[in-house]
Amino acid sequence: MKSPLPLTRVLVCPLNWGLGHASRDIPIIQQLLAYNFNVFLGGNGPSLTLLRKEFPDLESIHIPSREIKYSSSSKFLNHFFSVLFPFVTNSIREHFYLRKIVRQKKIQLVISDNRIGLFNKNVYCIYITHQIFVILPGIYKFFEPLFHVLHKQIIRKFDECWIPDYKDNISNLSGKLAHLKKIPGNTRFVGILSRFSDIKISPEPIKNNILIILSGPEPQRSILEQILMDQCINTPLQVILLRGLPDNEKIIPPNKNIIFYNHLPVKQFYSLLLSSEIIVCRSGYTTIMDLIAVQKSAILIPTPGQTEQEYLGKWMDSGKGFITQSQHGFNLKEAIVQFRQQSNTEYKTYVPLVCKEIRKLKNRFA
Repeated sequence: MKSPLPLTRVLVCPLNWGLGHASRDIPIIQQLLAYNFNVFLGGNGPSLTLLRKEFPDLESIHIPSREIKYSSSSKFLNHFFSVLFPFVTNSIREHFYLRKIVRQKKIQLVISDNRIGLFNKNVYCIYITHQIFVILPGIYKFFEPLFHVLHKQIIRKFDECWIPDYKDNISNLSGKLAHLKKIPGNTRFVGILSRFSDIKISPEPIKNNILIILSGPEPQRSILEQILMDQCINTPLQVILLRGLPDNEKIIPPNKNIIFYNHLPVKQFYSLLLSSEIIVCRSGYTTIMDLIAVQKSAILIPTPGQTEQEYLGKWMDSGKGFITQSQHGFNLKEAIVQFRQQSNTEYKTYVPLVCKEIRKLKNRFA
């Protein structure tokens, strides 16, 4: 039986596939600190670096994972198992690695954002995912029911599963990713998670025509960057291009109509979102949540071959105020015309719910 000791020592660990998992954990960490939890940051790579920058006073723990590499081809089908097997083997390793951390740091609660191996029977464990039902590519769709069963079994290893979305069919952002069938009984819908949840900035006048937000794995990030640069240069558009790279990467000097940033602090990023007429970005789930939080729609370009992003692009383009175009053959001028004709986000109210769940945790272990 798990010890009823007061809950104070919490490990928060996001998956290191891009920065989305880490950035959506920022409001969770803020709420944990507000309730006087002792928070430890876990992870590796750029995601852990991001959390360290946001919370420099918190102790961090390196939890290794293998880097997942994607093909430069949009035919991700042939690379599916090259991604799957490293993910599974790493999850097994991190499960045993967590045992050491729990023992050495006396961790009492683990919050794992899509790292399926971070559960431990001796502590209270929470799993965060917006994708209960995995979408597989091409011929592998035949195995989707098996993956759904396996994922539900993994979810049941945790005490709770938090879905960053809303339960109803009108306001939800994840579509069939979390609403396809009956979900496990230990799941909780905690509303959207956005790093902008606690920022208060007055509405700003439009200053920029386009804000481009790049993210995701290489080489697709660089491929999209080049496509968009080629189409923006020598146009009358005033463009801000946020490259989604670490600060220590070489900075591209501005040309006559494009200003480049590798990375921006949260408040400056938020200000740019408010002051930009059109936003162009990937259809990653965290990006979509951030846009909804600031009541902005966008032109979405899914990462080629990433079935989740391809589905989310279509879902948000189905009368939800977003425009989606594929990377192959992308035409910025046509996308802008389409965006101006029909963009109108439905999500006018951002309701954070995760604070209620953290308050329950505090009461549970008080």
